Amino acid sequence: MEGISTPNFQVGDEHDKAEDGTDCGLALRTLCEQIRLQMEKVELSLVSTNTEHERRKQIPALLQSIADTITRFCAAYPEKKEMDVANLEDEVEGELVMSSCKFSTETKEAEEERRVQVQGYATETSSESDQSDNDEFQYRYEEEAFARFRAGWERAHGDNKIDFQDLTLFSPMLFTHCTPGFMPIDAINAKTVQVCSIKVTDLKHFSWPLQMHGVVAARDAVDHRRNPIFLRPRDDCQILDEAHPFLHLTGLVRAIVSEEPVDIEIQLIVKGATADEDRALISYAFYYDGDNGAKVRTSTIEKHSCTLELCTQQIIRSVQATIFGVHVVDDKSTPFEHGFKVFCYSLTQRGSENTNESPPSLQVALFDSKVGRKPGVKGGFINLSRQVVSVEMRGKLKVVVQAYSQSGDIAAQGHVLVVPKRCNTSQHELELGGFKVVFTVAWSLLVDDEDAILINGMADPFALLPPMHPSC
Repeated sequence: MEGISTPNFQVGDEHDKAEDGTDCGLALRTLCEQIRLQMEKVELSLVSTNTEHERRKQIPALLQSIADTITRFCAAYPEKKEMDVANLEDEVEGELVMSSCKFSTETKEAEEERRVQVQGYATETSSESDQSDNDEFQYRYEEEAFARFRAGWERAHGDNKIDFQDLTLFSPMLFTHCTPGFMPIDAINAKTVQVCSIKVTDLKHFSWPLQMHGVVAARDAVDHRRNPIFLRPRDDCQILDEAHPFLHLTGLVRAIVSEEPVDIEIQLIVKGATADEDRALISYAFYYDGDNGAKVRTSTIEKHSCTLELCTQQIIRSVQATIFGVHVVDDKSTPFEHGFKVFCYSLTQRGSENTNESPPSLQVALFDSKVGRKPGVKGGFINLSRQVVSVEMRGKLKVVVQAYSQSGDIAAQGHVLVVPKRCNTSQHELELGGFKVVFTVAWSLLVDDEDAILINGMADPFALLPPMHPSC
C-alpha cells in the first residue's frame, strides 16, 4: 500500500557470536528497539492513509511480521541456552500486543481528528448508511482493541496459571493482626491510587435511563490480577439517568498500589430486552501513571458512545482501611427509614478538613440508597457496597453519614475524623439526628510484590526443624 510499509526484521548473524545469555539478551533488546521504532513509523503512515480499508488491512500484516520475527529469533537461540527463551518470547509478544493496542487507539483518534478537519467527516451531509457503517466499525474497533489488550495480558501472565478474570487474592487486612512495632519487613506504606468516582456523560446512540452492567477493574504490579472497581452482573444492573450519572462503585478487594503504572480496563454493557440485545457502551483499556499529572485529577475518556470522567486521587505513603460494622446503637428505631448515604474523604496531611466545597466527584461513596442496591439494614447494621479505601498515613479519613427525608432531601448528617493506624482496628462513633452511629475500621499496611509473601510462606528444607515438644 502506498504510504505504508510492512517491516521485515532480520535477526542477522548475532547468534553465531552469542556464547552466553548476555549476548542473547542484548540481541533481544536491540530487536525490541527496532520493532518499536518501526511501529512509530507505521503509526505515522497510518494517520496519512486515505481509506479505512488500507489502514485496517495493514495492522494484521504488521503484527504477523512481528510474530514471525520473534519466531526467527527464538530459532536462532534454542532452549539449550541458560536463559529461558520461551518466557522471553511470551514477554516480548505480550509487550508488543499491548503497545500495538495503545498506538492503534492513538492512531484512530488522530485519524478521526484529521477527517473532521479535512473531509468534514460525520457532518449533516453524511448519509444514514455511511453513518451506520461508521458506527458498526467503531463498535468493532473498540472490541478488537480490547481483545488485543487481553491477548497481550494473557501472553505476559498466562504462564503463571492466572486466568484473565481471576480476582486478586490479597486481603485488605493482610497485616491487621500484626503487633505494633513488630511489623514484617514486607509491610510498607505504599503509593496508591484511589478511584473516587466514575461519571457517564455525553451519551450518543443511547438514551437515558440506562440499565448498566459490566466491569471496571484495575491491575497493579502486585499480582496482575483483576481488582474490581465496578462489578455488576446482568441480573443486578444499576440504573443510570441524567440526574444520577455516577457508577455506584462496588470494589475494591484491596487498595490499588501505584508504585508502577496501573492497567485500567472498562467493559460496560447496556442491558436489552434479552441477552442477545445487550449492547456494549464502552470497551477500553489504558495505562494509568500516577506520577504524571496532579495528585487529584479527572481523566476524560471520549469514546464512540459516551464519555467517561474518571476522578482519581494519588495517595503517597498510604495504608488501607476496611470499614465495617456500621450500625445504629438503638436498634428499635432507625434514621434510615427513607434511605441514606455513607461516604468518605481521604484527607492529606496539609489538606483542609472542611470538605463542604469539595465536588461530588471527590466523594468515595460507600453506599447510596438512591443509586445502589436496596438498603441492607438489619438489626441496625448497614451492609456497605464498598468498604476498602486508601488513606495517607499522616493524613486523616473523614467518614460522613447522611439520612434522607421522604422527599429525598438530606434530613440529617454527621461526620467523624479518623486518624490512621499501621495495623489493628479502631472504633468510632458519630451523631446523626439524635441517633448514635458506630463503626469499626481495620487498618493494614500494603505489599508491593506478591513474591515477597509467597516466599515467606515457603518452608526452607535445609533449616533446622523445631523440637517436637518444648524443652523444660
